[in-house]
Amino acid sequence: MNTKEMIKLLIDVEVDTEDLRLLKEHPKEHVATKREAWKLEQLFLLLENAKEMEERL
Repeated sequence: MNTKEMIKLLIDVEVDTEDLRLLKEHPKEHVATKREAWKLEQLFLLLENAKEMEERL
């Protein structure tokens, strides 16, 4: 499963690139709506929080 497919499966958002750095830094440029950009931003926040929690354990 590639990055685009995983994001679609997790948050039902279609992105136009596989580059996670671009998606994180410029989400509005790689999705169709502001709502989708917000959902993508929230996904990255969740991933960052999970990483921080894991590092604490």
